[in-house]
Amino acid sequence: MSTVEGKELGVDDREPVVPCYPPETAARKALMISEILVLIINHADTRANYFAHAGSQIHTMTAKDPPWPYMLVCKAWYEILSSAPSLWTTILINCGGGYSRTIHLPSMLDYFLRHSKDMPLTLHISAHIIFEDDESRHTLFLNLLGRAFQHQHRWEDVRLYLECAEQHSWSFEGRTCVPYDLNLDIERATMLKRLNIDLPEDLVFHFPKGNIPRVTLARTDNLQYLRLQNVQLLLPNTNPSGILAYFPHLHSLDLCLIAQGSHRDLWPLLRASPNIHSLKVDIWDLEDSSASHSIIPSASLNKLHSLIVDFRSLKLLHALSDRMEVPSLRKLDILHFHLCNNVLSMMANELKFHQNPITELQLDIFLASRSFDENTVAAFFHAFGNLECLRLLSSQHVLLKSFLVVFAKVLSDPQASEENMPNVLPRLRTLDLTVSGRVKIFQDDLALSAYTSIAGDIKKVIMACKRRFPTEFHISIRQENPFSSRQRVIIEENHVLSLLDDVDVRRCITKNFTVSVESEGVAPIAE
Repeated sequence: MSTVEGKELGVDDREPVVPCYPPETAARKALMISEILVLIINHADTRANYFAHAGSQIHTMTAKDPPWPYMLVCKAWYEILSSAPSLWTTILINCGGGYSRTIHLPSMLDYFLRHSKDMPLTLHISAHIIFEDDESRHTLFLNLLGRAFQHQHRWEDVRLYLECAEQHSWSFEGRTCVPYDLNLDIERATMLKRLNIDLPEDLVFHFPKGNIPRVTLARTDNLQYLRLQNVQLLLPNTNPSGILAYFPHLHSLDLCLIAQGSHRDLWPLLRASPNIHSLKVDIWDLEDSSASHSIIPSASLNKLHSLIVDFRSLKLLHALSDRMEVPSLRKLDILHFHLCNNVLSMMANELKFHQNPITELQLDIFLASRSFDENTVAAFFHAFGNLECLRLLSSQHVLLKSFLVVFAKVLSDPQASEENMPNVLPRLRTLDLTVSGRVKIFQDDLALSAYTSIAGDIKKVIMACKRRFPTEFHISIRQENPFSSRQRVIIEENHVLSLLDDVDVRRCITKNFTVSVESEGVAPIAE
């Protein structure tokens, strides 16, 4: 039948219209190739980057995270992605972290563990227990840990966090709620490269005696980073002179050990890790060097570059300088530092007899005296003759007024303390100051205290540095404003900002002598 005839009869006799699909381009074909699709999905998944910088605050995994949504595109993609182990190796779980369907987390974890097959795992499990009756969150944490521990032979990058409110009772229905079964034998974790376990500082006081979570170390060639907070560290009983290196690739070590006798395992661990580059230590019961001298083996940490110690572990400095060679040590950071004459004098006496290669010193000041002796301050800085960068960071409500006055005098007259002594800080090139702001604290509408601004004292330090280091120097100043949850705090204006417009300070500014206040550079006076 012709078309004309068809129209007359009311019948369309044309061939049915063929649906028009997009052309089968090379790109469409590539998206059906499993290797290419998996590479694209891996590139679109940013969880690994987030994991590297998130700390304990992570977004827990949900069905909206990769690769789940891509599996809904079509059946072919579902089959490709569900059978690609590399897409299921990154597991981020925050028990309660804003996800209402936490009940599904164990089954989701099982799915990841099953589909990742035998590939190395990146695993982060954290729990934030806030309320005393929050038993479900803790139970979930232990449930997930149990499942993860069954695959510890595949652990590669693992971080386990447990954070709790200070008022937490740690007891539910007469039974302990602490994870006393959190014990790890690294010998079973043959793929492990990074391990981070963080438990609350007061958690160990709630364990039955001898049931503190422990990590047993064994010889491994893969471990590169180790951070243990408030767990018990165990080393195998071996002759210290037998095996030269348990951990030849371990470059970063961060230990906070508060169990009694923890210091005894520190020294063998250091001796077994000759390639450590960064070391952070906080050990509560670190013994006097005279008492522990017999258990500290002499060793060489030739690659140790950065050392961070808590003030309560300050004796470690003397032990390191006395019994271990640290020729590459350049950075020293002391946390919760007590800035007073006695501490400065003690450190000066311990360090002056040893070659001190430190070029960067940071003091995180927790307490500060109201008065300082000029000779003591000078002797302390004499012990750091190679220092190029000095950072003084004061905690909230810690005033450095008295110290800054004496420090300015020492810089102005560097040889006034003792005769025949070299100049104080001859190589200093950078000074960073973080000071507390001027605040008034009120309680029941009564002023409890009022702190005066120290901008004038900082100015004295700037002028002293200009006279002492006129050719090449940089000073950075920042004000740390305090806060309080129990008291009403009035934070007045940022007084260090006044240094930006100070005429005397601006006269000091040259191309090579610079001052920045709150990251803003002080402008020189135009000629």
